[in-house]
Amino acid sequence: MNVRYQLSLKVASIKSMLIHVLIVALVLQHALLKLSILPNNFRLG
Repeated sequence: MNVRYQLSLKVASIKSMLIHVLIVALVLQHALLKLSILPNNFRLG
């Protein structure tokens, strides 16, 4: 029972870690896209 509980805790922590990594990756990707778009706009303008 105790081992199963610890296992589920580990799985939950790993899942939350993965979700955080995904969110950070998405935010970084969004920021990089914005940064790459800005210079192009300045050049066109």
